[in-house]
Amino acid sequence: MSKEREPPELERAITAKKAKKDPSDTREGLILLARLAADGNRFEHMFRYMRRLIAIVAPDGPLTLHERKVFSSSCMILLEGQRETYRYVSKAAADAASVDPLRAEAATEYLELIASDIAKICSDIVGIIDICFLPAGIGPVGSAATPEARVFYKKMKGDFLKYMAEVKDGPERDKVAQDAFMAYSSAKEDEEQLPATNPTRLELELSVALFYFDIRCLPVAAYNVAKEAVDRAIQELEAAVQTASEETGVLLGRLQSYMDVWKV
Repeated sequence: MSKEREPPELERAITAKKAKKDPSDTREGLILLARLAADGNRFEHMFRYMRRLIAIVAPDGPLTLHERKVFSSSCMILLEGQRETYRYVSKAAADAASVDPLRAEAATEYLELIASDIAKICSDIVGIIDICFLPAGIGPVGSAATPEARVFYKKMKGDFLKYMAEVKDGPERDKVAQDAFMAYSSAKEDEEQLPATNPTRLELELSVALFYFDIRCLPVAAYNVAKEAVDRAIQELEAAVQTASEETGVLLGRLQSYMDVWKV
């Protein structure tokens, strides 16, 4: 006995549903979902979508420049709320230390919990970068095969190790800070292949300068890094008789603003 056929319109609907792609299975769809999550202030969802995209693409293929930036933003935004809470509670603990010991003790205990959350997020992000974008080996490999991509990911790795160091103490802080410094140093070796006005290179110089100031407490070293980056970029622009792009101009402005603070 032959099976009764579905009505034509129902068959078409079933076929269309089967042919329809789930946005979370495509690069374009995941980027759109990440943007929607960010617009709705659901940053944990934004990060989750970008992790999904990376699982689809890397390490066999590179992320585009735009995808790299969205991934970096998802990580930074996810962490920034925790860092802001850490700064607030840290100040509350310090303010209460001499006037309200019980409040100070409670704030200190809560601070340890926040620090643990920050360290976990940073560790997860560094792990993604190491596994997917900077696999072990000699020479350019994986999805960070271009100098700009390697600078981008090594700089990003250094940043999140720096954020982890900010909530550590003693030898553990020193170890994580040294790991951050090594990541930045490796990135600076690759940056020589980029123009002095390249935004990724300038972002690295800004990160290194902030590392010297925030972690090593060396404002003179921070100032020198920023000044050298600005001088190189201006010299390159003058030699080519051209004006800086909007992104380059913004970064040069940020570097110069910090120089005004660090100048002694």
